[in-house]
Amino acid sequence: MSARKGEVLFPDYVDAPDLPDAERIKALRELHNDLRTPHPSLVETKPKGGTNLSYVGHAAVPEMLPRHAPFWSWRPVGTDMNGSPIVDRNADGRPIGMWIYLTIFDHQRMGYGSVEPTDRRSDGDLIKEIIGDGIRNAAMRFGIALNLWSKN
Repeated sequence: MSARKGEVLFPDYVDAPDLPDAERIKALRELHNDLRTPHPSLVETKPKGGTNLSYVGHAAVPEMLPRHAPFWSWRPVGTDMNGSPIVDRNADGRPIGMWIYLTIFDHQRMGYGSVEPTDRRSDGDLIKEIIGDGIRNAAMRFGIALNLWSKN
């Protein structure tokens, strides 16, 4: 069975909030094993350093997670007194990064999302990219698309 771009071919899992610890651990292992190597339809490439770098785009991880862990979530590590996420900024005040927590089956992993700010992109677009990068970075700590991060 072949997949079209954007089509995901993974088994369905149910993320029940009341799973016993042993079941949560088993579900995390299955998520890790099933998503370690993403489906080829989700992998993109870009030239970097004289080679082609394989990666999953900003929408790939959020597309992969609901089938395995429908109740996954993310949140910023820190918020200011108004409840807004604490975002790292460059000397010009442009957003450049943010620490996040990704939660899957009540287990949390930290990740850092970052961007190179450009004058032509709005701060809102930079924040969206930072969030997507942070989710991908934290997801790697669960083993998601880990084979793309490995040098082997």
